[in-house]
Amino acid sequence: MTSDAAGRRGSGWIPWVFAGAFGLVVAANGALVYLATSTFNGLVTENAYQEGVAFNRMLERADDQARTAWSVEPSFSAKGGMTGELTLVVATRDGAPLTGAVATVRFVRPIQEGYDFDASLASRGDGRYGATVTFPLPGLWDAHVTIERDGRVHGLVRRLVVR
Repeated sequence: MTSDAAGRRGSGWIPWVFAGAFGLVVAANGALVYLATSTFNGLVTENAYQEGVAFNRMLERADDQARTAWSVEPSFSAKGGMTGELTLVVATRDGAPLTGAVATVRFVRPIQEGYDFDASLASRGDGRYGATVTFPLPGLWDAHVTIERDGRVHGLVRRLVVR
């Protein structure tokens, strides 16, 4: 055997190292492709277009609310048990009482579903609106207040603790 043939025979494993390395890269890429297609697809919502349109409407309402500049002072006083009095004092930009509006509140329990409820606030004159509210459970509640008059809508959210 010549030294040239012995040198070739000793280095015959080198192409297999390259083939093995490429095989390892192909296997890793295959595993990543499988994981990418079989796990979370990145879709957060099924109705992205409708939610986008609703978001634009919300931005328009926020601009309208900033232009009207109504001031709303909510207060809640417990009457005993899980009953209390919710009162809103609403004024226009120049401080005059806002009368003739329709005020509603959606009470949302942020930590538990199934107990949300609505309440309408009656006008009590001089820009004051109120209602007696009985909560089904004690704890945290978010009051989503909406005041409407002449096509204008003003909204705010306040957190309440019912003991």
